[in-house]
Amino acid sequence: MSKLLTAIGIVLALVVLVPTGLFVFAIVGADTTPSTIVAYAPAKFSETAATPFFYSIGNELRFGGHIASQGSVLFKGPLRSVIPSPDAKKALVVSESVLWIVGSDGSAPIHIATVDESLEMGKPVGKTFYRHGEIQWAADSSRFYLIKDEFYKSKGAQLYSIHGELTEYDVATGQMRKVFAPFRAFRYFMADGIGIFFGEANDQGDVILTVRQGDTSAVVVNISPKGFRTNDKVLSFRTVPFYSFSLNEYATEVLRSKGLKLEVDGQGPRIGHLSINGRRILSVNEGNGLKGPHLGFQSIHSGFLPGERYFMLNLHTGSFDGQLLFDMETGHYKPLPKDTRVYRNINTHNFSDWTITKEGIKVDLIREEQSTYPW
Repeated sequence: MSKLLTAIGIVLALVVLVPTGLFVFAIVGADTTPSTIVAYAPAKFSETAATPFFYSIGNELRFGGHIASQGSVLFKGPLRSVIPSPDAKKALVVSESVLWIVGSDGSAPIHIATVDESLEMGKPVGKTFYRHGEIQWAADSSRFYLIKDEFYKSKGAQLYSIHGELTEYDVATGQMRKVFAPFRAFRYFMADGIGIFFGEANDQGDVILTVRQGDTSAVVVNISPKGFRTNDKVLSFRTVPFYSFSLNEYATEVLRSKGLKLEVDGQGPRIGHLSINGRRILSVNEGNGLKGPHLGFQSIHSGFLPGERYFMLNLHTGSFDGQLLFDMETGHYKPLPKDTRVYRNINTHNFSDWTITKEGIKVDLIREEQSTYPW
């Protein structure tokens, strides 16, 4: 069993790279030597994704088959998070602590609830709130789940509490209902016809995988993608369990599973080479700033458009600061409007490299390449 984290550190303005070949983020600080793209050669081309998708430019949320700064705006305002439904016909938007449903058809956004962050400092003890970071859609996009909670005195991060309550919002009726409580968890997934699986914390802080069926809960003794066992029964999954991967899981694990790799050569200043499935797409000369060497690659907010032909890279260097779109068939790339973001629902039904353990659903990382870049 794994111990729950009691605190989450936030590191700004320095290079952080995981030793798996995938960059997490590299924020360029005050440079003495800026990083630069090697042989920068953008091209002109028009992209068309396999299916339409949600994207934003600055604070304007849009929907379409390609990225364009013209056209209708579905929602305008600070975009803290955007969570598309599995069918990509609507999205949950968190803006200034308010949760909205935004339709791809241009219909008026629907106010759902006020949400908050369990990591806020100076928490008002006793205040009820909905967690904005643990929202999960149902596989058929007809409803979504969120956790109702209450601030209490705690040391470090409040990842779960005895006040937690799993709630369900029905999109068609606009009704919110209590599923069950207490819900001492922050990660969970659904299995059609069986119930809800969640990692429940005990008094020692250990996480125990539990399944909720109707009004009863049972500890999961063993589990695999095919089925699971409790102390008194063995059941097979009728359909593939459903779980949507978070933004951080996509950036740090899903992209790595899809073949994204960062390699560095030379003795300094060095050159960083970014490749996807062995195909090099961009090289950057290493820069140096007050916080040390950096390349400027960011996997957060990088990702593929539907169909996987086009890849958007979030890049912050001395010579280019923004987003580049790569055509993986031709090798060409072009700059996008500044602060472009692409939003997709990557889940266990449209992404196959995952597994289930007693810690829940996680990406099944089969690539073991190591990065030589220091952090």
